[in-house]
Amino acid sequence: TAHSTFGPHRGAGAGARGGVGVGGDKAKEGYMHAEIDWDASPTSTDTGTVGAGAGAGVVESIDSAGTTESRSAGTVILAGSGGSGGSSLGLKDADLAEGAGAGAGAGAMATSLVPHRGAVPPTARQLTVAEEKDRKKKKRRLHGGGYDIPRDEKGRLTLGVRRLQNNGPAPEGEPGVFANPDLVPACGIDVILVLDESGSVRDFASQVRNAATAFLGALADTGSQVAVVEFSSEARIPSTIDDYTPVTSGTGGTIESIFEPYLENNYRPGGWTNWDDAMDEAESINTDKGLAPLVVFVTDGDPTAYNRDYSGEDNGVTTGATSGSAADQALWRAMEEANAVKAQGSHILVVGVGAGLNNTDSQQRLRDISGDDEYTGSGTLDLSTVDVLRVLEFNDLATQLRNVAFQLCAPSLTVTKLVDDGTSSGFEEAAGWQFTASVTSGSGTDYVWVSPDAAAPAGSPVSGSTGTDGTLLFQWEPVSPTSSSITVSETQQTNYVFDGVVCLEKSLTTPTPSPLAVTVTGETFTAEVGANTVVTCQVKNKFQPQGTLDGHIYEDTNGN
Repeated sequence: TAHSTFGPHRGAGAGARGGVGVGGDKAKEGYMHAEIDWDASPTSTDTGTVGAGAGAGVVESIDSAGTTESRSAGTVILAGSGGSGGSSLGLKDADLAEGAGAGAGAGAMATSLVPHRGAVPPTARQLTVAEEKDRKKKKRRLHGGGYDIPRDEKGRLTLGVRRLQNNGPAPEGEPGVFANPDLVPACGIDVILVLDESGSVRDFASQVRNAATAFLGALADTGSQVAVVEFSSEARIPSTIDDYTPVTSGTGGTIESIFEPYLENNYRPGGWTNWDDAMDEAESINTDKGLAPLVVFVTDGDPTAYNRDYSGEDNGVTTGATSGSAADQALWRAMEEANAVKAQGSHILVVGVGAGLNNTDSQQRLRDISGDDEYTGSGTLDLSTVDVLRVLEFNDLATQLRNVAFQLCAPSLTVTKLVDDGTSSGFEEAAGWQFTASVTSGSGTDYVWVSPDAAAPAGSPVSGSTGTDGTLLFQWEPVSPTSSSITVSETQQTNYVFDGVVCLEKSLTTPTPSPLAVTVTGETFTAEVGANTVVTCQVKNKFQPQGTLDGHIYEDTNGN
């Protein structure tokens, strides 16, 4: 089974004697709900039948009422060998596999279907009874499955996944809502920030710019990287931010030199609202630049435009899709693209802002591209599961996006290693420097480590080395909101001497960084970190070759 929404499917086929087709020898129809496993091969380990059978038919996507939504031709080939019969291919439900005899054997299955855009043809397995009940309860949201996507040490995709041009028909009904993968909140991750640039935002452009800057400022100097998508009638990746960009503060930092110039000079609202194309660009970044664990999708209204890029269409853009079937297509196509982004492994946080979304229909559309877990500003924001963040006023957008960033990063301490190697370039970021940290929180061990070693037991020190950007993140999660004490020591490298440490702190209530006093003993320093505080420290070292004192070379009496 394969469909871009990966929702319910129905397969019917006839099996030759000695084999079993999907639906059984009686060509019975049955529902089979698939879960995507990007890393598995299309095989079944259950017992199979003697002989071989082949079934050819159609694959349909259906809604909960049984109405056909879309159809694609395909073939199902089954082969078995072994004992005198057996249950074929792990289709353990009698409604799905009938006509099997007794005995044991081995079977294998392969499927060949027309691929949908955004989908690498997946392998499938039948859901367990518990999963099936949960799926029905979630109203067609496929729940309980994860995605084992191979990644490197930075979390980037190592699997050769590429976006496929859509070869199937345009959606004829509302797609299912794919389950939003849970997020593991952590600092130093890659984030895709998607900004609504449609005409309805024009009067609030300054608030959106301020909110984006607030989000970036909270992430600054923590090792976090941000990519940007802007969308109106069409979506674009800004030419000056065409990859994940490290977020750094200060003179010459990327906020000043890259992000703020883009926001001031290139973010110019106007046009319609194309959610479809915006999600497509986010999917493209995930594919081409590496997977973002979090996509923050900011919008102030309903989708009113969509791409005509399905089979038989002209690859143009339809605008003014405000009612009837055009409005349906604008939403449904956006849902399919959002499903593809979630299938890649990204958690989508939709931030709906402004009075244009203060109605139940618009709020449901926000949930349609993310999920049902909604946060409206009261209580605690659980970033791991929340799907929709509703912000009633544009003036509150900066505070709420800053809150998202601090939920990712607080409490934490990020070390940036700066080294003067004796050349004229002065201090520069340096990779490969090792640091060790220990934390005391509450009664001492009332916390869990998040980074750099989430498996380390509370109370034990953790170690790591600075990356290519010179940073190393230490992050922990207190059991209850309370201040913590963290002690950090560095491992000295030959010919270098410690040259001091400077720390800054920022919090949700005081977002502007301010100096933080630390206690320094030799090459070790200790800092007090609040529960909702992010600390960044620059640790400096200077090059001092062996045989020198204060940078001067001395010669002994033997001429050495």
